[in-house]
This record gives sequence, structure tokens and C-alpha cells, in this order.
Amino acid sequence: MTRTSRLRLSALLLAPLLGGCLDSGGRTPVVSVTNTAPAIAGPVTVELGGETLEFGQLRSGEKRRISYRPAQASGVVVRWPGSVTALDRRIDPADPGGLGNDVNILLTPQGAVLDPKKNRAQN
Repeated sequence: MTRTSRLRLSALLLAPLLGGCLDSGGRTPVVSVTNTAPAIAGPVTVELGGETLEFGQLRSGEKRRISYRPAQASGVVVRWPGSVTALDRRIDPADPGGLGNDVNILLTPQGAVLDPKKNRAQN
């Protein structure tokens, strides 16, 4: 096996692991939910961009990330038992891979909030 064919084989084997990096459609925005409350939270769902993302139950300190494709302009709504919170964040389908469509959410004993360290106008 020549060096060139080994490089090609390596690239083919690594391609699935790199996922979005090689996708001609660009990056995919991500929703991150972190449970900062002392108890288990859930099941947690986040509605945004025309999609409903299911995060399931999160233990205290647990974080989950899910990528999505925004199909429509919308706000962000977080639902978990005993709490429905509309967050002050707009999703823009005109720039589906834009950093502004990434959303970082903290679950607190008072409810869901945007993570102040990670959510900026352009993220």
C-alpha cells in the first residue's frame, strides 16, 4: 500500500467522525441544557426553530447537547415538570448554521435561564 492510498484510507475512515466539519452545508447549531438544580430534572424538552428536542431526565450537574436544523423563526421554550419558561432568544432560519442559533440553557431551582456566560448576541 502506497503512502497516498494510506492517506486516502485514513481520510475515509475519519470522515464519519468529523461529521459536520466535512459537510458542505456548514455547521449545525446546538442546544445545550445543564441541570444546576440539586435534584433530578425532567423530562426536559426544548421547543425552537419548529422542532421539539427531547433531553430526557438530567441529574444534578449533568449536561446534554443536541444539534438541530432551524426551519422557522421562533423563540425558545423550555418545558419540564412544573415549569414552562419562554426564554428571550430568537432563532433565525435565514442563517441556519449561525452561532446566534446556538442556545445554552441552565436549569435552576427557580426555572430555566439562558447561560449568561455563553449566550451573547452572536454567541
